[in-house]
Amino acid sequence: MNNDIKFDQHGNIDVDYYIVAAKRERDAYLSEMFADMKKSIAKKLSLRLPKISVELRRPAH
Repeated sequence: MNNDIKFDQHGNIDVDYYIVAAKRERDAYLSEMFADMKKSIAKKLSLRLPKISVELRRPAH
């Protein structure tokens, strides 16, 4: 982990940099969370139909 602190041109901690970085991390987390939620909901709502075997033969005479 990099412990370097970012400073602005006045020597203060660059709060804007950390706000942007936090928003980027939050967006990535939320994107992954909603993608996983979508997969989970789709899996729970999917219907699995039984396989039906149909033989098409001519009737015997």
